[in-house]
Amino acid sequence: KQASPSSRRLASPSAKGPPSSRLRSRRKPQRATTPGGSLFKNPPAAEHPATVNTSPSLETAPTTETTSDASHESNTMDYSGRNELVEHLRAAARQEYINNNFKSSIEIYTQAIDIYKRGFTDVKIDDVRAILHANRAAALLMVGANVSAATDCEEGLQFVSNHNTGASDSGTTLKGKLFARLGKACLRLGQLDKAYNAFDQADTVASNTEAVLGKAEVKRCQEAMEGLKKTDNSGFIPSPFSPDAGARRSKMQALVFVNNALNMAPSDISLHEKKLTILASMKRWREIARHCECLAAETTQMDGVFIGDLAKANPYVGVAPADHLKANFFARKDKQTDMDYEMLKLNREAAAEAVLRLPLGMVPYYLRALRLEERYAQAKAANHSLSTQVNTAGTAFYQRDDLASRYAWLSRERDKLNRTISGKDKGDTAFGRRDYRGAAECYGQVLAIDAEGESSPPGDNTTVGGRLHAVLYCNRAACFMQVDKYHDAIKECSAALRIHSHYMKAILRRARCYAKLERYQESIGEYKRYVELVEEARKSPGSIPGVNTPCLFENPGDVSKKVEEKTKKELEEVVSKKKQEEDNARRQEERQRAQQRRQHSETFGGGRRNAEGEAHRRREQWFNQQSDSSRRWDSFNGASPNPKARANAYGRQDGGNNRHQQQQDQY
Repeated sequence: KQASPSSRRLASPSAKGPPSSRLRSRRKPQRATTPGGSLFKNPPAAEHPATVNTSPSLETAPTTETTSDASHESNTMDYSGRNELVEHLRAAARQEYINNNFKSSIEIYTQAIDIYKRGFTDVKIDDVRAILHANRAAALLMVGANVSAATDCEEGLQFVSNHNTGASDSGTTLKGKLFARLGKACLRLGQLDKAYNAFDQADTVASNTEAVLGKAEVKRCQEAMEGLKKTDNSGFIPSPFSPDAGARRSKMQALVFVNNALNMAPSDISLHEKKLTILASMKRWREIARHCECLAAETTQMDGVFIGDLAKANPYVGVAPADHLKANFFARKDKQTDMDYEMLKLNREAAAEAVLRLPLGMVPYYLRALRLEERYAQAKAANHSLSTQVNTAGTAFYQRDDLASRYAWLSRERDKLNRTISGKDKGDTAFGRRDYRGAAECYGQVLAIDAEGESSPPGDNTTVGGRLHAVLYCNRAACFMQVDKYHDAIKECSAALRIHSHYMKAILRRARCYAKLERYQESIGEYKRYVELVEEARKSPGSIPGVNTPCLFENPGDVSKKVEEKTKKELEEVVSKKKQEEDNARRQEERQRAQQRRQHSETFGGGRRNAEGEAHRRREQWFNQQSDSSRRWDSFNGASPNPKARANAYGRQDGGNNRHQQQQDQY
């Protein structure tokens, strides 16, 4: 079939033969026949480039002819046929890329590069080969194979020509594309200096707009890295049990910086490990498990990509392609609530595949997070999968020879998992037998497992967190409530709420403990908080309670109507008891005040009462001595009293006023 104009244009610059050979290369290519058969076992179908057979291979080279003309003719047809096949493979790979089938596109480009390189190892300048590497690099970037993409760009830059033809697939324009894609790959790998230089070269060579945007993104990533470094130097993780509010704020700030940096450099392993360190210091194990699983799911896009010349760059040597772990598992779906999206978790089969795709520094965090989040089935499967891989082949980033010492901690984590499961089961069994003291002891032993080998204050086991520890503290509170140790129960509930601030069962149990201790005001506060959280969850179902909630279990939205109504009745009873207590206290206070007044009167008011009594007695005596019937309210009957009688009444010896006495006598 007649070759396309693009194939003729691509083939002619690379022709090294005489003019006659270049003319023959423009003709309709002929299929060379040899005793071994046709040149290509599976020649491509030109009319269906998108469905081309993607596994062509070359047969043994044609038998050397005795004459030089025959040899020259054979080489010419070999060259033209090869270019035709590469052109069709390139068209098919481009169509797969447009259809978002990036893995298939990479496979076809890899075959085209393998075919094109045969017999042309000495070629120094070849835009066709540079185009193949540039296009494959673009597809590799889409699946996250950034290391291989950077390698492809560097290899393509070795073959691209320097002439400026104005075409987008040759010369300086192609070189600008290669530099821009190299910068993008280096940026995603966290190689900021190399990325900036590549973007700068792209802008210099071809005034690439993508390069200008890339340099700005590199600067933003550098700012995030600098901010993270400052918080790191200032000690953003001073102590896992430090209650200092400033330390918590610095941790949150460091988490913001590392998330911003990861948005621009998602393949920087050191950033992922730094994020897990920060989250562990904040006791947010659910987020640790989710981050590891999301990263592992994204790597499945690279399954089957590392073939041909890419095989040497495979980071998952010995790891089989994933069957259960899917790249789009954590993709946000339409009409999916925030809670449903955050509650997505891998099953045991997918977790067993995910652990093999994580860097070594992230694996201990992932296995511990599975245990602390009580995902025991996934934890067992991941431990077994990793142990098998270490003992037989290898795992991501490390070969088998390096794994014996690097995974020495794996047996200890497996032992902790087994003791956690058995200890918690023993506690649950003892609680069912009403052996509450024994159950509390079993739960305490499980709490102490994670404190082994860690520096923490004596008697303090609140440094780890996670769903497991929150549940254990709440269970111990239930044990103490059964034996009337309400003060101890309150402490256990408070420890659980420090891990999970919206742990509804712990809130309710603490409210009941306060009520038992007749601390009604605190009890009412806990009951009201419980009811308010439930009512708020009813108004906005599917929302996440709180911005920085480390746990997502026993949430307000999980409370049933029956439990809500029962809690409201308990609240009414506590309010009634509080009112009755206030009334009793008021009456008691009034009685105490009356008694205090009596005591005060008896102590300080006795002389006064005696004087008043004596005056009253003398007044009554005077009235009784009067001969007339004078009224009590007018004691002197309009005249002064008798001085003598008055004097007698007051015990005076003299007669008072003698003149007045004489007048009375005369009268």
